[in-house]
Amino acid sequence: FKIWNFYAEDEYGTFITQGTAPISPNQIQRKVKKELVDAKDKAVAEKEKLQSDIHEMEERRVELISQLDLLNQEKQNMLSRMSDLNDQNQEMQTALNSVHYALGRTKVLAEKGIIKGGFLRTTKLQKVDPALFARSLDLRSDPVITVNASELQLARISDITIYPAYFKAGTDFKVEFDVTSQNATITFLDAKKFMSEKIAIAVQ
Repeated sequence: FKIWNFYAEDEYGTFITQGTAPISPNQIQRKVKKELVDAKDKAVAEKEKLQSDIHEMEERRVELISQLDLLNQEKQNMLSRMSDLNDQNQEMQTALNSVHYALGRTKVLAEKGIIKGGFLRTTKLQKVDPALFARSLDLRSDPVITVNASELQLARISDITIYPAYFKAGTDFKVEFDVTSQNATITFLDAKKFMSEKIAIAVQ
C-alpha cells in the first residue's frame, strides 16, 4: 500500500491507496478470522466424528464381547455334548463286549421264570425281562465270574450250569471249585462267543 501525506493551509492530512498490494488489511483480517472460524468448525466436526467413532467402536466392542461369550458358551456346550457322546460310546462298547447274566440257585431262577424245564423236558432259558439280567461282565478284561456259596444261602456248591445249553463246558467255558466247594470260578474260554449275550448261571 502507499501512504500519502499532504500539508495545505496549516492542515496535515494523509490517506492510503492500494498501490501494488493484492488485498487490503481488512480483507486480511477477514481472511484470518474466517480461517480461525473454519479451523474451529473443522475441529468441532472432527471432535464430533471422533466421539461418534468412539461410540461406534464401543458398541462394536460390546457386540464382539457378546459374540465371544456366545462362542465360549457354544464351545462349552459342544465339549459337553462330546463328553456325553464319548460316555455313551463307552457305555455302548462296554455293553457290546459284556455278557449279561442272572446268577442264582436253580430253584430261584425257575421261580422267576428265567429258566424252565420239567419232567422229560430239557431245561431252557426263557425270553424274559432284560432287567433280570442286571449283572454284567466286560469280557475285554479278566473274563471270570466268582460264585460264593454263602451269598446264595448254600452250604456248598455242588454244580453250576449255564443256560442256554448250547454253551459247552470245557469248550466255551470252564467251572472250577475250591477244595471246600464254597467258591467256584467260571472262566469264559471263548469270550467273543458270550459278548452281548444273556445267560443264566444256575447254582446247586
